[in-house]
Amino acid sequence: MDELEFTEAESNMNDLVSEYQQYQDATADEEGVLRALAPLPLTSISSLGIINVDYNFIEASFPAIEATKKPPCDPIKNSSR
Repeated sequence: MDELEFTEAESNMNDLVSEYQQYQDATADEEGVLRALAPLPLTSISSLGIINVDYNFIEASFPAIEATKKPPCDPIKNSSR
C-alpha cells in the first residue's frame, strides 16, 4: 500500500467512527424522548405477557391481541368533550 491508500483508509475509519458516534447520540436522544413521553418505564416485549417465555407461541387471549381485532376508529370523533 502506498501513502495515499493509508490516508484514504484513515479517512474512511474516521468517517465510520464519526457516523457511529452520531448514531449513538441519536439513539440516546430518542430513548430520552420516549422515556419522557411514556407514562410507565419502557419494558421488554416479553414482560408485557403476550409472548410465552419459551417463545413458542403467542397467547391470543391477551388484551394486546384482542385490541388488534377491533376496527380502527377516528380518535378525534370519538373523544369525549
